[in-house]
Amino acid sequence: MFRTLLSRIGLSGLVGLAVALMLLGCDSTPKFDPAVQYSADTLAKEFVNEYSDLKTANGSAVRSELPRERPESIAKAATKEAAATKKAPTASLDELIAETLRKAGQIPGTTKAEACKKVIAEVEQTATIPDVDKKIIAEKLSQSAP
Repeated sequence: MFRTLLSRIGLSGLVGLAVALMLLGCDSTPKFDPAVQYSADTLAKEFVNEYSDLKTANGSAVRSELPRERPESIAKAATKEAAATKKAPTASLDELIAETLRKAGQIPGTTKAEACKKVIAEVEQTATIPDVDKKIIAEKLSQSAP
């Protein structure tokens, strides 16, 4: 009986200690590692990776038939849509460009134009992207980044 009582007290003490240790490091304010923020380089690499998911059987990316709008309005529409729903995979080149433009404007310490130039440079160096798509990507990103 005495052993059972000691084991119960010991077990309760261990549980209390474990809970105290778990709560010790908890803060009310989350801390974010600045190293995980976007940079122009990571945005460029992400663009190329997501582009590879868009490719069709003929090797060219799927293009949606969006009306001829200013790229800023396309980016704003994509922002509203992204806020309304969970992030779905990008379905077209136009959507990928719009998402990239939105993200390029949010990179701290870099202008939207600089980030877009970095993406264009990365696209130009990627051999798997057809020249037709390289031209479209360069035109749309350079037009929208003043």
